Amino acid sequence: MVIEITEKFRHLRAEKGWNRSEVARQADLPISTYQAYEKLNRKPKGEAAIKIARAFGVTLDYLLDDERGYPPGPLDRVSYVR
Repeated sequence: MVIEITEKFRHLRAEKGWNRSEVARQADLPISTYQAYEKLNRKPKGEAAIKIARAFGVTLDYLLDDERGYPPGPLDRVSYVR
């Protein structure tokens, strides 16, 4: 099943009970940057993608792969030590 990054972000954010500001805070990104990804259906690249994946507790592969729908499977979930 193909899923747009916007929809994936919304699902992951709802799962955590976070608003967009909280995702940005957890990922250490400006809110405007995160909002652009979610509102404009833009995939994050580089360090931003890594930070967002860590915040949501999912692998980078899962986050960026449109073929991996929601919810993430057990191998797509990770715990990052901060």
